Amino acid sequence: MLSRSAAAIVFSVMVSFAMSLSMSFVLTAMNVGFTQAFLQAWLESLIISLIVSIPISLLVVPLIQRVVQGWTKPS
Repeated sequence: MLSRSAAAIVFSVMVSFAMSLSMSFVLTAMNVGFTQAFLQAWLESLIISLIVSIPISLLVVPLIQRVVQGWTKPS
């Protein structure tokens, strides 16, 4: 089992990966099309996206969780 802090990190990284994978795929397909250059362009885009999204996610997700908890009624 993961500790609460480790689970938060794993969650942020997994969400970043899923979003980066799907968004980079769609945008590369729109910009390059399904040509011979697609795979290389997509992988390059994915790497850049992960480099940007993982640190942002690690910083922003806890902040958003605190904001949403402030809007939530106690049980």
